[in-house]
Amino acid sequence: MENKTSFGPQYYRRYSGNLFQTIWGSKPGALKVMKKIAGSGKLLDVGCGIGRFLNEASARYDAFGTEISEYALMSARHQACLKGRLTQADALKGLPYRSGSFDVVTALDIVEHLEHPELFIAEAWRLLRPGGLLVISTPNPDSLGRAIKKEQWFGYRDKTHVSIQPEEFWLRLVSREGRLKKIFYDGLWDSPYFLRNGFWALPVVRGLVGLAQSLTIVLPFIVMNHLGLGSSRRLGENLWLFACKKHEER
Repeated sequence: MENKTSFGPQYYRRYSGNLFQTIWGSKPGALKVMKKIAGSGKLLDVGCGIGRFLNEASARYDAFGTEISEYALMSARHQACLKGRLTQADALKGLPYRSGSFDVVTALDIVEHLEHPELFIAEAWRLLRPGGLLVISTPNPDSLGRAIKKEQWFGYRDKTHVSIQPEEFWLRLVSREGRLKKIFYDGLWDSPYFLRNGFWALPVVRGLVGLAQSLTIVLPFIVMNHLGLGSSRRLGENLWLFACKKHEER
């Protein structure tokens, strides 16, 4: 993973002021799908950031979180429900919990930051009880958004992303110890799209186009996600995998 100093105030500031996130939650639809597969129990959110999703999950699960960033942990600890439930840890160096401790492990927008994501996924399986649920979200390079925006696509703009991989790569890793329960794609949300240099690069123009596209393109996908419907593979900026740990053979 990138050095923890890479994930400071500037990195997380880009998520502030997002009205859709305030209304619909940090990961619309994720908890709805999770509840259908693992309705309750003990949850670990690896790379919990400033704790938005973990806070939402704590209403349903006995929730804990780990994070490498000191800044993010400090921000997350301001939320009363997370006090005493957060640990600073590197996802690639082993997590300080006993094997089989959790019913759910979530890794939301994390694996793309890891040079060796297979090590983390093996660690996640260790932490899960047999039948426990692993949830991964990561950029989908097969999306229409990537084809349109090319090097300006969100998956490439973030220089801490070192493992942008196709769906088949993640399916192979997950299937080593897990059984896939659901694949979910979260729609087009990396607006504005279809902008070029020159006139279209002016901040005012870009802002107006971005607002128009947020209302006409992004919002419908958010509503679909909230309902647990998702979108097609081609239209999903992110890929979501929900897989359960295989029971040991006797």
